[in-house]
Amino acid sequence: MLNGKLKEKSPQNFQKKNTALENINKNNINQRKLYEYDNYITIYFKEDVTYESGFSNIFRKNISFIINTQDNTEKIKEEQININKDYGIQIHFSEKVTTLFSFFSRYNDQNMQYLISVDFSNLDSSSVSNMATLFQGCNSLEYIDFSNFDSSSASEMGLMFEKCSSLEYVDLSSFNTPLLFSMGSMFAECSSLKSIDLSNFDTSNLYFVDGLFYECTSLKSINIPNFLFSFVSSLSSMFSGCEYLESIDLSNIDTSLITCMEQMFRGCSSLKPLDLSNLKTPLLTDIGYIFHDCISLE
Repeated sequence: MLNGKLKEKSPQNFQKKNTALENINKNNINQRKLYEYDNYITIYFKEDVTYESGFSNIFRKNISFIINTQDNTEKIKEEQININKDYGIQIHFSEKVTTLFSFFSRYNDQNMQYLISVDFSNLDSSSVSNMATLFQGCNSLEYIDFSNFDSSSASEMGLMFEKCSSLEYVDLSSFNTPLLFSMGSMFAECSSLKSIDLSNFDTSNLYFVDGLFYECTSLKSINIPNFLFSFVSSLSSMFSGCEYLESIDLSNIDTSLITCMEQMFRGCSSLKPLDLSNLKTPLLTDIGYIFHDCISLE
C-alpha cells in the first residue's frame, strides 16, 4: 500500500540528470498509510505550481490527490493547491483507468509547460485505450517512467509526445501494442530526442503513421526493424526534418499498400544512401519532395 515515499528511477540510457527527482529530500517524508488506493501517477514540476480551483484538466471523477511536503504527505481537500517542485504530487485513481487522452496536455492546462517528470510505475494501465496527445506541448518534460506500463489495450497514440522539446530519451521497451491503430505525429517536433527504439511495437493493426518523427531535429538513431504496414496507405513526412539521421533500416517494412510517400525524408540532410531495393510499392502515386534537401545522398 501507499507509504508516501517517492522512488527515484533513472533509465540506463538517460544520461542527463533528472533534476526533478534529485532534489527530493526523502529523509523528511514520513512513511505512513494515507489512502485506500494503490493506483497512482507521480508527477513533478520544474517550478512551484499553484492551482486556484483544482487541476483544470486532470481533476475528474474518481481521482484524488496526495501532495508531498517536507515533513509529510497529505490528501488534498482545499480548492487551492500549492505544489512544491521538490516534492511533487500523486494522482490517485479509485477505478481502473480507461483513457489518458490529453491527460497532461499543455493545451488543456498551461501549468503543464512546467511538467518535468512523470512516473507511471504504480499505475494499472491495462485498460487504457487512448493515449493520444497525452503529453502534447509539454516542453519541459525530461523523464517518463514507463517501466511497468501495460499498453496492451491501447489503440491511439497519435501526437502523444508532440512538442516535448526537452525530451532526449524515452524507454518504451515495456510496451505491447497488438491493438495499436494510430501513431500519427507521435514524436513530432521532439527536437531534443536523440534515439528511439520501437522494435517491440506490434504494428499489425496500424493505420496511421504520418509525421511519426516529423522535425525530430536531434534524432540520430531509430530502431523500427519489423514494422508491418498492412493497413497503412501513407508515410507522408514520416522522417521529415530529421537532419541528424544518417541511416535507417527499412528492409523489412511492408509497403505494398502505400500510396503516398510525400516528403518522407525531406530535410534529412545527413542521411546516407538507403537500400530501398526490397520495398514493393505497386500502389504508390505520390512521392513529391521525398528526398528534398537530402544533401548527403549520393
